[in-house]
Amino acid sequence: MPWTLAHPAAVLPLRRRHGWLPFLGLVIGSLSPDFGYHSGHFDAAKVAHSLPGLFVVCLPTGLAAAMLLLLFKPVLVELLPQPHRHALSTLGGARRWPGARELLALAAAVVVGAATHVVWDSFTHGYGLPVQHLPFMRALLVRVGEHDFRVYNTLQHASTVVGVTCLLVAYRRWLRRAPAAPAGADDGLDRARVLLLLACLGAAVAVAIPLAHAAAAESGSERLVSVIVVRTVIYATTFATLLYLAAALAWAARRRRA
Repeated sequence: MPWTLAHPAAVLPLRRRHGWLPFLGLVIGSLSPDFGYHSGHFDAAKVAHSLPGLFVVCLPTGLAAAMLLLLFKPVLVELLPQPHRHALSTLGGARRWPGARELLALAAAVVVGAATHVVWDSFTHGYGLPVQHLPFMRALLVRVGEHDFRVYNTLQHASTVVGVTCLLVAYRRWLRRAPAAPAGADDGLDRARVLLLLACLGAAVAVAIPLAHAAAAESGSERLVSVIVVRTVIYATTFATLLYLAAALAWAARRRRA
């Protein structure tokens, strides 16, 4: 499947400065169909990748994730080095709980974002309607060992690369336009922040690889390499996120005691 974190690229064209759909909701929504994969609830993730799942799975989980981000944004961005810390801390203005109208707009944005994810996946998975009804989508491009690279599953990998590239370019452009951090905003701890982030990433990968091998062996799948790669990506993304959350909370707690 396309990497979960590539999916927000699909909502970039929907971002408008005065648009009524909150960009936070669009981004969270574009990630929400895969939440089940990263929490070990694969059955829920399968439901989420369907029309009913947009409302019964993606909407409640997406809203919950958005609310948690709004609530803990100051803590989460504090672990980032400059200029990212200042730029993201000022994003969205002062923290406040959304009212009824804002909550409705946030819910709509989550559903729209989730829909972009499901549509994207429908072109990159064998179960997708475009793949089932368009023969050229199933055309064999090349066979490498036990792996058949057809149009649709080749799009999984290609669209991940394109999506991540688009996100990096868009973020870099946005960061250049963001207000500069005021004088004195650098607390001299950015080196420690970077080292901590790298440690989280390295630990996540180190834990993910053996777990992915174990899961692949247990599955008994003939496509052993594919299972290992997919599970490694899922586990590494999950553990990196959890380690970042834990590190951010620990960093904030230590800063408060200092």
